[in-house]
Amino acid sequence: MHSEFPDVPLHVLEALSSHPKTLPETLASLYAGAVGDYAHLKEMLLRNTTTPPHTLVLGARENDVNLRRLVASNKSAPEEVLWILAEDESASVRRLLQQHQKMGIPIWVMMATADVNDDIRQVALSNLNMKSVTAFEAEVTEGRLSLGLPLPHGKETITIGDALLAKDMAHIYQLIQSLELQQEVVRRRTESEMQENSLQNRQPRL
Repeated sequence: MHSEFPDVPLHVLEALSSHPKTLPETLASLYAGAVGDYAHLKEMLLRNTTTPPHTLVLGARENDVNLRRLVASNKSAPEEVLWILAEDESASVRRLLQQHQKMGIPIWVMMATADVNDDIRQVALSNLNMKSVTAFEAEVTEGRLSLGLPLPHGKETITIGDALLAKDMAHIYQLIQSLELQQEVVRRRTESEMQENSLQNRQPRL
């Protein structure tokens, strides 16, 4: 993988590869796109005869059409699509969401808070009920990309801009681990509360 992404530090790629729940190529693609290296992303998509489980599509103004064609040309449908929106993609993204909704493919949509109109936000949020679209909100401020990630107990905001600008994926890896840990804690707490409630309901009333 280091030959595919020579700018990403080797120890970071090794760390990502050892993480069973994270697809390293997806994060490496996010890295490549964030630093403007779309050539790596295109090469990776072209090399895959089948789309990887998590397909990352960057809505870059100059590259979004080409990338969309690359993804569409894959015979096997991806299991998940991460789509980062550009300001001018409202119509195309609406069509994409509707198309994938029919296919039942989960989509992760990163929405630029200031640039995406309410219509698209509503399309994405309406699909949340079907668990086919997860909507993130993204905001770029002074070169920092803040993501609002949906968690069981609410929305968690993380900032990954510093890591991307510094060309260091380790920080993103740590953030993802942290989020997964938080989700696991919330899940266990919820299960425990449900068990306690169930036991209380079974106890005979005096």
